[in-house]
Amino acid sequence: MTNEQIREIALANGFKLKEQPSGEMDLNPYVYEFARTLLLLKLGEITADMTDLIDSKDTLESQSMLDSCDDIIDKHIAELSEVTK
Repeated sequence: MTNEQIREIALANGFKLKEQPSGEMDLNPYVYEFARTLLLLKLGEITADMTDLIDSKDTLESQSMLDSCDDIIDKHIAELSEVTK
């Protein structure tokens, strides 16, 4: 995720731009670090769910596997949507 994308989401959720040492108005650097840490944590959850799914399948029937992967992704998107409301 780019700084611009993080900035857009942060500003839409009440964060404010602050003057940086360069004189530029921007979010403080720790906001970007925080956002990327949250993304990495969520990616870890998705990866764990996908790994559990693969480990639980005796046979990897491709359409069933794709549907199950879609369900996992949809679940995590719904969780993220709830947080950003």
